[in-house]
Amino acid sequence: MTDHANSIGPWDGRLECALRLAAPSFSHRLANALAPVVGFASVAVREGVGLAAERTVLVHDQAERAIGLMRSWSEVAKPTEGEVVPLDLVAWLAAQKDFLSGCIESLGSSLELDLQVDAAPVDAATRPLSQVLFVALVEAAASGGGRMRIGVAPDGEGSIALELVSNRSVLAIPEGIVERSGASVCSRARDDAHATLRLLFTLRAAVASTRRPDAPLVVLVERDPFMRELVEQVLIEQGYRVSAHERAEQWGGAEDARALLVDSVTASTPAVASLLERAGGMAPVAVMGRATAPLDRAWPQLAKPFRPGELLDCVASLVRV
Repeated sequence: MTDHANSIGPWDGRLECALRLAAPSFSHRLANALAPVVGFASVAVREGVGLAAERTVLVHDQAERAIGLMRSWSEVAKPTEGEVVPLDLVAWLAAQKDFLSGCIESLGSSLELDLQVDAAPVDAATRPLSQVLFVALVEAAASGGGRMRIGVAPDGEGSIALELVSNRSVLAIPEGIVERSGASVCSRARDDAHATLRLLFTLRAAVASTRRPDAPLVVLVERDPFMRELVEQVLIEQGYRVSAHERAEQWGGAEDARALLVDSVTASTPAVASLLERAGGMAPVAVMGRATAPLDRAWPQLAKPFRPGELLDCVASLVRV
């Protein structure tokens, strides 16, 4: 997630991210299922019918305890309120595809993207938007959703539409979460074969395409795949071109590279010298994390976890060199 007010750090692992997105919806549904048990047990205790009195009291107390635990879990797992930030929907969805696909593959479903524009600059809050897509996809997949599609396409002058299409009859979404995602309009439609969730966003006219061919090129080497996706997404949203890789040797080289952003492992090995050579020897370097061995030079270091704003300030200082 790329809300600028939140750190990019270890909690952003894929499993924990999935649990945080799923917990509020799951807790709400389980509490709803337990509520009638509490109600019936309360009547039984009051009127002295049904099970033996002590057993009825036990059922009532345990059901209330379970509801309390669910509410506590939901509060602990609930993500912080998403900050509305400038966001390229196209780049963001491309970065999220592997995560969202992985959440539904085990349920026998697949996800494809249909991106009909090169860029879609809008104002959105990525955490609520992630929760909308996550819950809708997982619930549809659990009900036999099969192949699902997320599309981004123009919708009249000044608007962009994000559509989630499933062959499930209904797409469930968390109450109130859409309003916090930044979407100006939310609509749902269904026919005999498909259900469609449609979110409408207003284009930011003042924001140029994030895929400018003349944008500064940043080479990113990060072994952690989720961290790599997050950093790449933040940079793309701010207009940089990014060449992202797991290992230094995967980058073929380019003399127009304006900055090298490497993890602490790469910075502590001869691989960083090879990167510099392939970048023409002039690109400045910054290190993500604290190096575990002496570095060749006094490169700036970003201690993890760091905020997106800190990342952007660091990269901006590099490309100005």
